[in-house]
Amino acid sequence: MNFAAENVMGGTSSYANEKGTATLIVLTASWCPACRAELPVLKQFHKEFGPKGLKIVMIDEDDSKKVARKYKKSMDIPWTMLHWNYDAIKALGNPGVIPVSFVVDKDDKIQHVDIGSLNELRVRQELKRLLGK
Repeated sequence: MNFAAENVMGGTSSYANEKGTATLIVLTASWCPACRAELPVLKQFHKEFGPKGLKIVMIDEDDSKKVARKYKKSMDIPWTMLHWNYDAIKALGNPGVIPVSFVVDKDDKIQHVDIGSLNELRVRQELKRLLGK
């Protein structure tokens, strides 16, 4: 399931370079109200599970990388944000909607998918299972 994309802050990265013991891949965009609404939960996951091996990889679907970079800075998003491309979206099954969140284990197997708003309780349960309490 590896894919590469431009980092909105510069350069290129890949899922393989960014993944953790568990990885939360989130498809988002600056213009999406539901995407913005789930940022506090994502920040809590980052704070709580980051030290245990969680990585969050956000794929921004704004048309412009400049807009995505501004969004990352203005919302103080601490994790990697990649700018979408067709290879990345295809690798994730081309869901055709945002937000979408994927909980991926250390073996790159998708363990949970939320299409639409993130189910905080369910994702938290999956992260605890994958990373330990």
